[in-house]
Amino acid sequence: LNHLNSIHPEIKFTYELESERSLAFLDTKIMVRPDGSVAHKVYRKSTHTDRYLHATSHHHPRHLDSVRNSLTNRALDLCDPDHLEQELTHIQEVLRKNGYRVSDNIRSRTRREKHPEVSRQPAFLPYVKGITDKVGTILKDYSIKTIFTPLTKVCKRLRTPKDVIPFQTPGVYKINCCCGSSYIRQTK
Repeated sequence: LNHLNSIHPEIKFTYELESERSLAFLDTKIMVRPDGSVAHKVYRKSTHTDRYLHATSHHHPRHLDSVRNSLTNRALDLCDPDHLEQELTHIQEVLRKNGYRVSDNIRSRTRREKHPEVSRQPAFLPYVKGITDKVGTILKDYSIKTIFTPLTKVCKRLRTPKDVIPFQTPGVYKINCCCGSSYIRQTK
């Protein structure tokens, strides 16, 4: 560790020791069973709130479906058989708390059959419930992928907290002085 940390002053490595015969790595918690074999399940930090995109929020249904699908697929990918049922039960409860209707088919992975697509530029559309999803369906018939964006973003409504830096864009600038002289320069 000392050698690795001495290589570059801006890059520092750390390490973590196992605790109670388990170690978290990314989204996975790896545990050693009493017989010495390894078990694994989904790991969440203690500060995790189980809050996701709420089912009643004004987003395209595909975005809402992705919450359910990503949580389910993560459980199916990361949990061993001993921990899968517990994780799927947790996901069902979390989805309910976030306003989703939950069915028992959450336990099976569903893969949609993909249609062959021609490579075309995608269409970016602001999502308006009942309108842009219909437009997206029409564009799909012509092999045009539709990417739905939020109608309004908070950052568009708020003024930037940062000062505007003068001469940020390339060009020729003239700065007048109170003495009557002027300073002319070009930025690139």
